[in-house]
Amino acid sequence: MTAFETKLNAFVNSQAPSHDQITGRAYDIYINSGCQPGRCQLNWAKAERELRNEMNAAADDSNNAKAAENPLPVISPEVKPPVTSSARVQSGRRASRDKASSGSGRGRELCS
Repeated sequence: MTAFETKLNAFVNSQAPSHDQITGRAYDIYINSGCQPGRCQLNWAKAERELRNEMNAAADDSNNAKAAENPLPVISPEVKPPVTSSARVQSGRRASRDKASSGSGRGRELCS
């Protein structure tokens, strides 16, 4: 088993309700539905689905709380990054190259 598969199995198992949890919930469903016989698989599936939904909702709430504690920085669209000296040099080279090629006309077509 690869490291990825091991981590994936650990994640899946951490999100899955335990056998005891499902058993207890299925029994509650059985009692609340009037102790109807022959519905054990349906009760089991419903219990597992309810528990998974509750776990996922709790995980989402936890993730939302963490995101609220550590919000991402807001970058204003009006703020432009500073121009570095290398950018100035490159733009200067580009301007001088354009001036030199403007006489022949051939360089201008390639650069435009």
